[in-house]
Amino acid sequence: MKLLPERNNVNPNPLGKKCTTSLAKAAQKGHEEVVKRLLEYLDINPNPVDDDGQTLVLGTAQEGHGEVVKMLLARVDIYSNTMDQDGQTLLFWSAYLRHEEVVNLLLKRVDVDLNTMDKDG
Repeated sequence: MKLLPERNNVNPNPLGKKCTTSLAKAAQKGHEEVVKRLLEYLDINPNPVDDDGQTLVLGTAQEGHGEVVKMLLARVDIYSNTMDQDGQTLLFWSAYLRHEEVVNLLLKRVDVDLNTMDKDG
């Protein structure tokens, strides 16, 4: 993995099965070091969307990988106000899973809508 950012002929955004990327797989499995290295690519897409319409950061939060979510939220180009198919947001999942640091990071962002309701209201 250490060699990848040093090479200039590597596509950091390949699509695999179900429209997933290397970054998405690493993030959703909680592989912090791999995510850190992949985020070093200037042209990495930090917002891939899977076949279910779910973003990388939301899927990572649902898997309970708070440290990886914090790494992703450090980027200004991450979509932090996305919803899953039930209308539940990253803020919802982070609070539900008791990721206090992630919740605090989200509350500081201007792009997070604090009044979003899920499908059940």
